Amino acid sequence: MNKKRTVPILLLVILVLALIEIGVWYYAKKFSTPSTIQNGSTQQSSQFGTDLYDANKWELLKYLKVHSLQVPSISPKGVVIAPPEMRNINVYLLKSITQTGVSGAEAPLYGTNFIVARGAKILYQFTANSRYRDTQIEVRDVTNDSPHKSFLEITFSTYDSVGASDYIASMHILQYQPDSDSFKDISNKDFYDSATSGFTWFNLYLNSTTYGLVADPTGTRECHICDSHYIYKIYKWDTTSNTFVVYKTLTSDGEYGFVAWPEMIAEVGRKMAQ
Repeated sequence: MNKKRTVPILLLVILVLALIEIGVWYYAKKFSTPSTIQNGSTQQSSQFGTDLYDANKWELLKYLKVHSLQVPSISPKGVVIAPPEMRNINVYLLKSITQTGVSGAEAPLYGTNFIVARGAKILYQFTANSRYRDTQIEVRDVTNDSPHKSFLEITFSTYDSVGASDYIASMHILQYQPDSDSFKDISNKDFYDSATSGFTWFNLYLNSTTYGLVADPTGTRECHICDSHYIYKIYKWDTTSNTFVVYKTLTSDGEYGFVAWPEMIAEVGRKMAQ
């Protein structure tokens, strides 16, 4: 083939691939990126789910609308978009108006009520005396589905006080169950934050496998936040057992007084790339 003709053809192929990527990004942004609305408990519109909870007992901290639980993608049959039952999911994070207790540091504690619904149907509900950790709710793929079946999970965390200076903030991971038209918490008991331990998600590369990273200090410390090495447990979703399993265990080179994610994730990335 003539070299002069080869260059324009290659450029055309690159342009087509780029347009496909832009199309996927556009649909993902339009259908999968949740819009967030925060408002106080005085809002009485059914738009914010007051038919799903007692507004006299619960204060709405965050309302999240998830347009789609599937990341649109390009397949041989065209753009893949989630079926109706996996679209327009409403998420409500509520805090009890009445105080439920005090922490070891004498700080007030409040109950948590987390609701996932489609219209008037509740698909998942979690209530506890735990204080809400924060108002952060993430919608992301943490189970690494196939390219044309990328379903998203909903994550949030709840907080329990432990003594005067420690706490346990447990991660919740909600996965849609088509058979029962409901959500199931698929989290691992080791996925939590505390004063000295921590959990986070990370990717080695953009759009690559999502791993869960648990960081725990080794040995006995001389003080609560004295520097020590950390054990890194890297978790990955296993499709055979449908659970998160330990993929790799590493030990930090550096010493830390508490979890320092930027440095730790960089260190784990270097070790996994070796």
